[in-house]
Amino acid sequence: MEVSTPRWDDLRKKLTTSKKIKMFLRDELKMHTSEIRREIEKIVVNMMNDRIPKYLDKLEAYVDKLNEKNPTRGKLFKLILEVIYEEEDKFKLPEHLPEGQKFEEEEIEKSVEVQSGIIGRVVISKATPATPYTFSFWLRYDENCHVQPGDMIKIRIPSTGRNKNCIAVVEKVESISDIPDSITGFYSWSYGEPSEEMPTRKPVIRECNARIIYRTDDKHVPFVGPYEVYLAEAKEIEEALSNRIGKQNRILLGFTQDAFETMVPVFGDFRYLFGYRAGHINICGKSGVAGKTSYALFLIANALSFVDPESKEHLLGCIAFNVKEKDLLSIKNFDHNSLDEAIEELRNTYNYELDARMWEKAEELEINPIEIFKKAKFYEPGISPSTDVERYCFGLQDILDVGLDVFMCLFNPEDIDDKMESLFYSLDDEYHDGKKSFNDLINGVKAQLQKAGKTQNVILGNTPHHVATVQKFWNRLNKILRSLQSCIVCDCPRGNPIPVMDLFSGELFVIDIKSLPDNGKRMVFLYIMKFLDQILEAKKEGKNEVRIGSIKISDLSLFPSRVVVFVDELNKFAPSGKSRSPIKSSIIDIVARGRSIGLTLIGAEQLASQIDEEILVNTSTYLVGKQEYVELSDKFYKWIPEGLKERVPYLQPGEMLLFHEQHTVPIIIRFPRPLHRVEE
Repeated sequence: MEVSTPRWDDLRKKLTTSKKIKMFLRDELKMHTSEIRREIEKIVVNMMNDRIPKYLDKLEAYVDKLNEKNPTRGKLFKLILEVIYEEEDKFKLPEHLPEGQKFEEEEIEKSVEVQSGIIGRVVISKATPATPYTFSFWLRYDENCHVQPGDMIKIRIPSTGRNKNCIAVVEKVESISDIPDSITGFYSWSYGEPSEEMPTRKPVIRECNARIIYRTDDKHVPFVGPYEVYLAEAKEIEEALSNRIGKQNRILLGFTQDAFETMVPVFGDFRYLFGYRAGHINICGKSGVAGKTSYALFLIANALSFVDPESKEHLLGCIAFNVKEKDLLSIKNFDHNSLDEAIEELRNTYNYELDARMWEKAEELEINPIEIFKKAKFYEPGISPSTDVERYCFGLQDILDVGLDVFMCLFNPEDIDDKMESLFYSLDDEYHDGKKSFNDLINGVKAQLQKAGKTQNVILGNTPHHVATVQKFWNRLNKILRSLQSCIVCDCPRGNPIPVMDLFSGELFVIDIKSLPDNGKRMVFLYIMKFLDQILEAKKEGKNEVRIGSIKISDLSLFPSRVVVFVDELNKFAPSGKSRSPIKSSIIDIVARGRSIGLTLIGAEQLASQIDEEILVNTSTYLVGKQEYVELSDKFYKWIPEGLKERVPYLQPGEMLLFHEQHTVPIIIRFPRPLHRVEE
C-alpha cells in the first residue's frame, strides 16, 4: 500500500495562521509574531524528523505524557491536534503506526523530556546542602542537554494542592566523574593511548549551582526533596523578575531568553531607577566591546518613553554628554523612516534577527527610539553662532552664578590647597557682581600684584593673600583661558550658556564636550549638574520659580520632575582615592541627595575600581559588560557570584550582567543594537 506524503507546507501555514494557537503563544508563552513563526517551524521540522511523533495515535500518547510533565506545552500540542483533526484529510499525516510496530515508551519519554524542558533533579548532600536561597542539581545524562551560567530554570515543588514553582538562575556548572585524578585517567585509557576507543565510557555527572529568584509560595525555606528541574518559560521568568514591580512603574532594562528562545523583557522599577526611592545607574566594561554607550542609549530611549499612568504625560528629561568620538552625535542618522521599517531590515539582514526580535518586543511596549532621538537637541562648544548646531560658551558671571566650585574645577585638583581655596572665595566676593569678565579678573589681579610690589601680601576681597599664591593663580588662569578659547568668553561678563531651563519632559539634550581639555569637561559637567540640582530642589519643595545667579526661572511647572544625566568616563569626574577635588566633592554631594529630588546619574567607565566608593554606594542599579579577571578581583565586584563572575570575560557585545534594586539576584540580559549603527 502506497503511503502518501504529509502536506507539511500546508500544516505549517495552517498552524501559523490559527487564531487559537497564535493567541495561546502570545498570551501564555509571551511570543511575538516572528517568534510564533519560529516556534511553529521548529515543531513541524521536529515532526518531519520524527523527534516529535508524526503518527497521530503516537502523537496523542505523546501529548498525554507531555501534559503531565508540562501542562503549558501540553495545551499547545492539544491545540495543534485540534487543527490537524479539523482538516478533512488531516494533512495526510498517518493515523496509525505501520503494522507490526508498537509504541516504545522509552522513546516517547525521551521526546517528552526534551519538549517539556525537564533537565534534572535537585540534589541535597553533605557536600551540596540546600539553603533557603541556593541549591544544587544534576543534569540528565544527555550530551544535547545543556545549561550555562545565567540560564533560568524552574523547580516544581510538590504540594497537597497545586504544585508550587520556584524560578532560579544557574550560577555555576561543573562536570564530575569518579576518576580520582588525571594519572588514573591516563592509565585507564589503554595506558595513555588517545586513539583507542574504549568499550565502556565512564559516566560524567554535571552538577550545577543555582540561586533562587522567586517562589510562588513566597517561603524562605530550603528544599527538602529531589524535585524536578525544568528550563523556565517566558511567562514564568517575567513573573519572577517583575512580581515586585507594579505594571505602572515598569521600565524595560533588557531581555533574557527562555528555554524555547523566546525573548523575555526584563523590567526595572521607575521609582528605584529615577527617584525618589533610589537612583543612579553604573555601567562598566572594556572599551569598544562592552557596549556601554549602546546600552545607555537603549535605556535612555526606554526611560524617555515612560509616561505617568494617571496623567499620560512624560515625567523624565535627559541630558547626555558626548565625551569621546561621535558616539552620541550620530543618533539622528537613521536610514529608516519608521521603527517597523528598521525591524524589517534587521530581520532580513544576516546575524541581526535577534536584534529584530528585541526591537519588536520594545515596540509592543511603545518604545520608539527613532521618534525620540530625532527630536534630540545638540549643543557644541563655540563662540561664533552656527546655523548647523547650537553653540555654547560661558562668561565669568555664568560660571560664578551656578557656584564657585564650578569655577574652581577649571584648575587641576593638585593646584588647590587651603591657601588657593581661600583666594577663590575672596575673588568671588570681589568679582561676582554680574558685570566683570575674565579679562577684568586677569587685569585686576595683575594690577594688585604690581601694586603689592615687594610686600608679601596682596589684598583681594578685603582679605590679604600671599603674593606667591596670587601669582600662581594668575599664571594658571592665563593658561586655562588659552586652552579653553572654544567655550570661554573673556571680554564679556556673559556668554551663551546651555539653556538647561528649556529642557522638557520626554526630551533629550546632547552636549558635546569631546573636544575640550579635561578641565573644560569638568567645568561643563559640573555646571549642568549644579544647575539641575538647584532647579529640582526648588521644584521638589513646591516652588514655582527659582533664581540661579542672574537667571530667574519663573515657571517650574514646565520643567521635568525628574532628570537623568548620562556621562561616559565617569572616573575623570569622580576618581577613586583620597583626593577631594571640588568637582568630586560636589558630585558626591549631588549624587547622595539626587534620588530625593529626582536627579539620576547614569555613569559609565571602563573600570569601576577607578570610581569613588561613595558614588557606587549610592547607586541602585549596576551593569557589567565584558571585563578582565584582574579588574573583577576588585572588591566592588563581590556582589557577583563566582560562577557568573567567570562568565563576565566571555560576555558578547549586546550582553550585560545586571543587578537592579528590585531584583534579588544578578542576571544576564541582552539588549539590541542601536538602530543608527545597524550598518557597523
